[in-house]
Amino acid sequence: MAAKYWKNMKDAFLESDAMSYRTLLYDFSIRHMVGERGHILETGKVFSSCLDVNRMSVLGFNVMIKACGISKRFSQACCVFDSMEKHSIIPDKYSYNSLMQMLASAELPEKAKFYVKIL
Repeated sequence: MAAKYWKNMKDAFLESDAMSYRTLLYDFSIRHMVGERGHILETGKVFSSCLDVNRMSVLGFNVMIKACGISKRFSQACCVFDSMEKHSIIPDKYSYNSLMQMLASAELPEKAKFYVKIL
């Protein structure tokens, strides 16, 4: 449903506000649309739009980290995580947990070890 609303908003040239972005990202996350329902591309588009208008939240980053992990783009997930501070966003326990789980399941312990040191 979120993907449909996102497309409708873009087709109608509607300006998205912070609440729209948060709602879309929350919906992608909470309904497990990231990966399980194949909406990784849409998640990336919403995330990019949030970056463009400087409307970021820890939830947005966490959803994008999860999307990268599900699509096995582990380096990109690390880059998203690493860019959080640049956007004045402090990683929370979910940010670390998502990153650690994906790196561990991808058998990238050296990369995970770097992030453990940050904690």
